[in-house]
Amino acid sequence: MSRAAAIARGLTVGYGYQAAVALTGLALTPFLLGRLGADDYGRWLIAGQLLAVLGLLDLGVTAVLPREVARAAGAGASVAEVVRRARWLVWLQTPAVALVAAAAWWWAADVRPELAGPLAVVLGGFVVQFPLRLPAAVLAGMQDLAYAGLVQAVGWAVTTAVSVALVLAGWGLNALAVGWAAGQLAGCALAWRRVRERFPEVRAGWAWPGRAALLGQFGPGGWTSVRQLAQLLLNGADLVVLGLVAGPAAVVAYSCTVRLVGLVTNQPYLLATTALPALTELQAGGDRGRLWRACRAVGTATMVVSGGLAVAVLAVSPAFVPRWVGPEQYAGPAVVLGAVGVMVARHAAFTLLQTLFALGHDRRLAAAAVADGVVTVGATVAWVSVVGPVGVPLGSLTGLVLTNGAVAVWTLAGAEGVSATRLVRAAAPWLVRFLVVVGPTAAAAFSPFAADPAAAAALLLVGLVTYAGLVTPLFRRDPLAGYRDRFAAAVRRKLGLRPRTF
Repeated sequence: MSRAAAIARGLTVGYGYQAAVALTGLALTPFLLGRLGADDYGRWLIAGQLLAVLGLLDLGVTAVLPREVARAAGAGASVAEVVRRARWLVWLQTPAVALVAAAAWWWAADVRPELAGPLAVVLGGFVVQFPLRLPAAVLAGMQDLAYAGLVQAVGWAVTTAVSVALVLAGWGLNALAVGWAAGQLAGCALAWRRVRERFPEVRAGWAWPGRAALLGQFGPGGWTSVRQLAQLLLNGADLVVLGLVAGPAAVVAYSCTVRLVGLVTNQPYLLATTALPALTELQAGGDRGRLWRACRAVGTATMVVSGGLAVAVLAVSPAFVPRWVGPEQYAGPAVVLGAVGVMVARHAAFTLLQTLFALGHDRRLAAAAVADGVVTVGATVAWVSVVGPVGVPLGSLTGLVLTNGAVAVWTLAGAEGVSATRLVRAAAPWLVRFLVVVGPTAAAAFSPFAADPAAAAALLLVGLVTYAGLVTPLFRRDPLAGYRDRFAAAVRRKLGLRPRTF
């Protein structure tokens, strides 16, 4: 299977999975609130944040494994050796993870005794599945992306089914805890079986790889873990800052106003992350021309998707939010415009950062990510103090421009041997088309007619049709033209449709 076909199959499963999760989540939220109550449901959300923090104990070993597997496969090196080193690192970490989980349970149970039972189940499941996540990472590195997405979907389905059944049986918070653990272990079992049957060549023994080999693999993972910590700071600090400066009411209004942005922001990221193993394999193969062409193609496709989502959110939010939660919870079109602008800017930076990640610039990316988090928090405090909730996206944009964005442009320009200006100019064909559509759409969002559902529907239709017409020619020229037919044919085969050409 070609790389384009593997990416197409992975995206088909991935986007289908995300759509199912979103629709099911909309239905399950009122169900869980009704059965558990707001207090218990809020406690479960807090437990989820605890798991996000504990996930950093991996120190990036599992996160970086798909890239290292793809690099070894592309270079003709031993994938089994890479997996063996990762296995040793993860199993050496597991006792420390168990101790930290036990300490977290002891502290949380002392502060919140009602959480002792559910947390014991969740943290116990976390420790058990911690070393069992390697097969799923190997599948991603071997570009078995469709099955990797299926593993994720099955795990979610098991979690949902078990949780709902046990909630109906009256298990309370324990139902969600057991459901989460069951889904995690089901996904691990499926991935392990797939690797065992489909990729026997990557199965590794338990021979000691040597301290030098372990340290060599631990380095990139450690820097990736620093990036993950910085990302946690970026994603979790904005509402905290807004609450401290402007109060809880501003937090609720801001969260509701940007809810549509939050729902769509991960879609372009899925495209870029799905393509990462293929880019790493090309880099390891030494074909510099094909690598840069593929990077530009992924970047252009990601921004085309991002631009369409931005137009849709700008058109719909003024009418959707007031009818969804009430007009008093709508913070205004300026907040929506700011959040959309940050979303598109971070998507653009992410395409560059993923390319640098594939090339192995781990240390520089980690430093830039930490700087981004620190500058963003400081800038958000300053902006919110002056302009209120709209200062949240302004703070994020300030941090991005001064840190991650600048580092990504200058580092990639140096790696490709071109000027930073020329690299930025490469985005002009998409950017000009995007601005032609998003400018009038944003202006309309500030008009008094924007709150009318019929006007919003018309604006959405006109905006998306115009945008689609403007960006379609980009798929007929380099760098996307070479991948267009193969990608479309792979998607049509996946959907059971007859092949055709553009």
